[in-house]
Amino acid sequence: MRPLLILPSLVTAALISTDYAVADTLTFLDFNGGNDLIVVEADPFDVNGVAGNTVFADPGNTGGTTTTSQATFQDASTWKYRDSNNWGGVPNDFTGVYSSFGNGAADNSELDVTTSVSGLDLNTYNVFVVFLSDSTLTNGAGIAAALSGDPLVDYLFTSETANGQIKVGESDSGGTGVFQAYAIQVGTVTGTEISIDAGLTNQVDSGSGDERSVYIGLGYQVVPEPGSLALLGLGGLCVLRRRRN
Repeated sequence: MRPLLILPSLVTAALISTDYAVADTLTFLDFNGGNDLIVVEADPFDVNGVAGNTVFADPGNTGGTTTTSQATFQDASTWKYRDSNNWGGVPNDFTGVYSSFGNGAADNSELDVTTSVSGLDLNTYNVFVVFLSDSTLTNGAGIAAALSGDPLVDYLFTSETANGQIKVGESDSGGTGVFQAYAIQVGTVTGTEISIDAGLTNQVDSGSGDERSVYIGLGYQVVPEPGSLALLGLGGLCVLRRRRN
């Protein structure tokens, strides 16, 4: 499904803290003028190399997915888990991110990642990939993503509103920093489970630090049922009629 055009707006977030290697969940109220957006962050690896809601294409973690400092980050062959303790670019609302330099198809197959949620109420959901970018960049940054099983689509960051994305979190420098979190709709599903795939964008790695993909997790938003929308419309007509009387 083609991503919908989403204009920037103010959002409110509430963080529910959980134990290590268990998903952190945030709620962004009245997202894009609709129902709340629930963001489920990709779990960090625990000491046994397990990330509960997230599966990497390299199941043995032999690619070296690790928590690392900015100084040792320039590596296009691994995802690095980065939290606010080792990188100031992580937005205040979020616990951490997975990041890697972009470089093209050769590494995409090794660095694909899947995040899933289950046990949801039976509804139709708008589904989003949530990622981090340097908002001053005009090329290079972005994320590749799709509903699980579909071909990944490159969403290159060229502006604040590129790809119909909406900002959902600011850097830890009071909104003055350049690192921001964004959500892009990748599809719509009906059911009780949601799963998305993400990976590196297909682009040439210059080693400059610009051409990176930084993955946060998935987001979902209940789509109002047609009957609910009709009732809201009827309610509005009743109000108008009463006013006329």
